[in-house]
Amino acid sequence: PIVDNGVSGLVLERRTSDGANVKAIATLPFGDQRFVSIGHVIVMADPQRGSGVIVDPTTGEVTELAPFTKAVPQQADGSGALLLCGEFELAILGEQDTLPQVVTRVSKPLVDCAWHPDGTYVFYATTKDVTAIEIDPRDHRNTYHIADFDSIDAMVVDSTTKTLRFLGVIGTQKGLFERPL
Repeated sequence: PIVDNGVSGLVLERRTSDGANVKAIATLPFGDQRFVSIGHVIVMADPQRGSGVIVDPTTGEVTELAPFTKAVPQQADGSGALLLCGEFELAILGEQDTLPQVVTRVSKPLVDCAWHPDGTYVFYATTKDVTAIEIDPRDHRNTYHIADFDSIDAMVVDSTTKTLRFLGVIGTQKGLFERPL
């Protein structure tokens, strides 16, 4: 898929390799759209606006993902499921899903989210703490409190070293903190 500027928005197009055959799939709102393909749908995320859309390429149907600001692939190559991080909600869009499946809703705004390297848990950070939550919905989702901070600015998981790193403040200590997984 290719995105071109149109009169009323960005036009998502499918083209043949030589560019001769062009088919418009959908028209999207103007913005800084990033393309992510997942299974049989296409996700276009606009991190500047904190929104996104799911496009069904066969029908051209566009579904808004307004509350989601970040899409994190499960695998480095982008395959698998997407973790969608909204202001107060975490959701997963799997390869067979047409709409995101909610993992949890929280009462404090989310700062960041990330997959655990084994793909069975996700981490989320609020402005004060980091939590891990199991994605297997059978029975109930187990949650684990990972850390408390005075403030958290960002979080990332290093899959190679299996380390959780976060930027924040604890008392008078400000900097990059890490925790082995």
